[in-house]
Amino acid sequence: MSALKRFELRRDLVTGKWHPTLPKDFQSVHAVEDASYIPRSKDRSQDPYFLEGPNEYSFALCGAKIKVVLAVEFRPVDTQACERCVMELAAINERYATMTKNAEQKRKLAQNYKPVKL
Repeated sequence: MSALKRFELRRDLVTGKWHPTLPKDFQSVHAVEDASYIPRSKDRSQDPYFLEGPNEYSFALCGAKIKVVLAVEFRPVDTQACERCVMELAAINERYATMTKNAEQKRKLAQNYKPVKL
């Protein structure tokens, strides 16, 4: 998932209440590996999720504190993608590919295993 380090508070002109909104400008978009803790309903599945409390935050792959989780996948080719998150994501994908390759090799060895009679 994509994420941002901050949000802005804007006042609703009708109610006068403050509510979080996406910032007008932001330096970079970060990657969050696990966003399963975010409650999503069908009607609000595309809305950003704001971590509003002072002690409420998540961490990006690069270690940055995250305050907004967006409902879109992180795109490493995006010009605003955090470079450290891109590198961490590449490392995770490489480790996964290596683990998958090793598991496949072990599976093939197990299939071809023939016990030796002594």
